[in-house]
Amino acid sequence: MPLDGGKKKRKKKKYETPKKIKHKHLKRPKALLEYFTVDEQSGKVKRLKQESPNSAGSYMAEHADRYTCGKTGSMFYKLTEKGDRLPIPKQKKAAAVVKVKAVEAKKKKKGK
Repeated sequence: MPLDGGKKKRKKKKYETPKKIKHKHLKRPKALLEYFTVDEQSGKVKRLKQESPNSAGSYMAEHADRYTCGKTGSMFYKLTEKGDRLPIPKQKKAAAVVKVKAVEAKKKKKGK
């Protein structure tokens, strides 16, 4: 028994939200220079980044107040000479919050 026509075509979907922007890997030509330096007097290689104690060969990310390992998630806080933790740096979020509130206020006025 032959099929006459088959199924109907589907209506095209309309997507409301924009597509996610994927993270791009930045190629840095001399990234190795951030990890090591050579001492001019003795000629020895000096490490600039701290190596993770939990996984050999992976270096810890250096933040303003701490070191973190991206592979294992271990974290060490930077200390002062007295042995106290460094204060957490202040973030500049106040200006962004003010802008968002201003935009929301405009939307409310247009809605009324």
